[in-house]
Amino acid sequence: MSLEQERDWAANAAVNPNHPVYIIQTRAGVDIGSAGLQIEGARATLGIAIHDERYWNRGLGSDAVATLVNGAFLARPLTRIELTVLPDNARAIRAYERVGFRREGVLRRYLYQNGAYRDVVLMSILHEEWAAARAPRTRARVPRGKRPRKAR
Repeated sequence: MSLEQERDWAANAAVNPNHPVYIIQTRAGVDIGSAGLQIEGARATLGIAIHDERYWNRGLGSDAVATLVNGAFLARPLTRIELTVLPDNARAIRAYERVGFRREGVLRRYLYQNGAYRDVVLMSILHEEWAAARAPRTRARVPRGKRPRKAR
């Protein structure tokens, strides 16, 4: 899909509250991809694409996914957000894991691509996992006189 086709698709999809789609831009305003959700009840499926390789490995995908996940969990009563990713896409898997997604399993021969069926990895983040990761962390306070002594 060309960038122009993607813009048209995103503009049409953006009016559907159960299929929000957003254009990913750099700080300079350059359109580099899109991210969206397909919402069904209390579950959403996430999709993202950064098309221009010059913008890979810069954290832009992780930032877009984190922003979309945060906004979705804050705005909608979702219990989970899931996605599928090709098993050989290590860069994307790391980006999703940084945001808090966990691998759930492999959907075998799930995707037909380039004349062959391919496996995909199913990943998800649950609302309670997202909320726990956002909660402020407090250090346990040890009362004075109860701290372990340093070895001499």
